[in-house]
Amino acid sequence: MLADVTDLPAGKYTLTMTDDVTHCTATYGPVTLTNTTGPNIDESTKAIQATPCGQSTGSIKNITVTGTNPKYSWKNELSQEVAITQDLSGQPAGKYALQVTDDTSCGPVYSSQIEIPQTNGITLNVPASPKTNASCNKANGSIIGITAPGATKFEWRDANNNLAGSALDLKNVPAGAYQLTASNDFGCSKTSQVYQILELPGTTYPAYPVIYKNTCFGQANGSISITPDALIKSLRWVNGLGQTINSNQQIGDLAAGTYKLYFTDQNDCESLYNSYTVNEIPHLQIIPNTEQKTDDECGLKTGSIKNIQITGGLQPYTYEWYNANNEQVSTGISPTGLNTGSYKLAVNDASGCGQIIANYSIAANSSIIAAPATNNVQLCTPGNALLTVNSAVAGYTYRLYESVNSIAPLAEQANGRFTINAKTSTAFYISQVSGSCESGRTEVQIAISLSAINIANTITPNGDGINDYWKIDGMGNYPNAMVQVFNRYGQKVFESKGYPQPFNGTFNGKPLPNGAYYYIINLNKNCSLLSGSLTIIR
Repeated sequence: MLADVTDLPAGKYTLTMTDDVTHCTATYGPVTLTNTTGPNIDESTKAIQATPCGQSTGSIKNITVTGTNPKYSWKNELSQEVAITQDLSGQPAGKYALQVTDDTSCGPVYSSQIEIPQTNGITLNVPASPKTNASCNKANGSIIGITAPGATKFEWRDANNNLAGSALDLKNVPAGAYQLTASNDFGCSKTSQVYQILELPGTTYPAYPVIYKNTCFGQANGSISITPDALIKSLRWVNGLGQTINSNQQIGDLAAGTYKLYFTDQNDCESLYNSYTVNEIPHLQIIPNTEQKTDDECGLKTGSIKNIQITGGLQPYTYEWYNANNEQVSTGISPTGLNTGSYKLAVNDASGCGQIIANYSIAANSSIIAAPATNNVQLCTPGNALLTVNSAVAGYTYRLYESVNSIAPLAEQANGRFTINAKTSTAFYISQVSGSCESGRTEVQIAISLSAINIANTITPNGDGINDYWKIDGMGNYPNAMVQVFNRYGQKVFESKGYPQPFNGTFNGKPLPNGAYYYIINLNKNCSLLSGSLTIIR
């Protein structure tokens, strides 16, 4: 057990000690500690002035304060500063504490909580059980035994603020909520809590099966049905205006509202059994212009309607979509795969209050399709050529045309690959197709390399202007080709990249002798070397 406490600031302290075995408690003090330096407060000569009820004339004076240039702060029970003077005045009833600081480095000191009392006040003294409940259907309830020192007038009022009694004891009242206000000639008053006088129960009823249906929006078709037993002699339904509207086990044609059900038992004691609320089902509606439509692209059934916002009603909703031929096309909220045309949405909710209809349309949209990318084809010899679209797109088809203006295509392939029997260098045209949309046409050239029929095998370089040069048809198309001519000993007598200057039968400026020579032509087009003989005749 620790009984010593150190490092305490100036102030009053009380020691409370409790025995852990006997749980007896002893209190010592209060003991006043003062500062040897810094401020001190002495309350022994304080003078307290009470204030009348509802006024602010109370004061606390004559507190002795020592210190170097002391500073004062009075605070109320809410820790709000109400004065900065040594004496406190002009205050309502309540508890106040003084805080003092001075110019020393010591911290603040505090007074105790000093109370300004109230004169001419009223006190309500309430016994443990002041209330007596009323008998069934009787006005014999009461609230008695409360005392109110200082009060001379009394008012009891019910929940509707009607005067129920003007004496301190309230007697002979029916069940309900009551509240006492006690006052005096000085303008003081005191209000009690609200006392609820209950009606003593008659028969205790079990929980009977109840079925009720909410009313549709803007209608009065709600209903409540209950199945009671022999404990009940009669019943009645009461609306929100307190009017009895029915005495049957089932009532219908109800507007939204709260309905009370009263039972009368076999002893003619009526009591409220329960209250039931018939709600109005919110208006079922499709919010206009919330949908996100995608039009049909190129007749491919790419249309869709999404994100339609529906509010109200009673979920879950069901959906039915119909086309212009009144054929059902979907039972989901967001139909896809729609053609161009008009569509109707019918929405039903779980309330059975009826469906709502909205109309939508899907427009035709013709996309601009890019022309396909292709590569020209180089053949070494006449024969089959494979024309291929670069990076053919799945879902598209490709058409092959003979010319840029041809009406009917030569072929149509989904993979963009066409095989052509090419006899001469020529050009074809390919387009990209999606549904009813077609791109522009891309030209594809087929070039066939040189063959023996393009290369002359004899020259007569005699200066008559006829056949003086070696003729190779089509060499202008091969600027990177290598042309070489050799004599019968393998000596190279002519070489040219491309064929800008034809071979004229000379070597180093001198005529070559008549006879057979041999050539090799490399077109540099991944084709085989062309070779053969060339005869010079003069």
